[in-house]
Amino acid sequence: MVEDNVDHIELCMEYLSTNDFYIDPAKSGKEALMKLKASRYDIIVLDYRLPDATGAQLLKQIRSFDQSTPIIFVTAMDDPDISFQVLKSGASDYVPKTFQYYEKLKDRILENLEHHNKMKQV
Repeated sequence: MVEDNVDHIELCMEYLSTNDFYIDPAKSGKEALMKLKASRYDIIVLDYRLPDATGAQLLKQIRSFDQSTPIIFVTAMDDPDISFQVLKSGASDYVPKTFQYYEKLKDRILENLEHHNKMKQV
């Protein structure tokens, strides 16, 4: 999870741990890139606003070396232009941080993992 807001990280960790998800948080684009180049992840949750880059910029960097890992883009800005831009740039899904965000995020993670696993079998 690439998210600079510690409260969001902690709430996600608490909420998603009930599904046996392990979250390895990165609080900046630089930290995320270091972790992503050193380890493999099942899925990436990527926030739009980061202290050293936008999520859209980081998405392009990630896709330059990893085209297959599902990336769920999240943002507090419910902007159709942003969602269109990131989906066009290679995000697998988009979840706005609105009402029931954590529940929706959990559902989208499960859906994306299921889809990704089916595609690997083909």
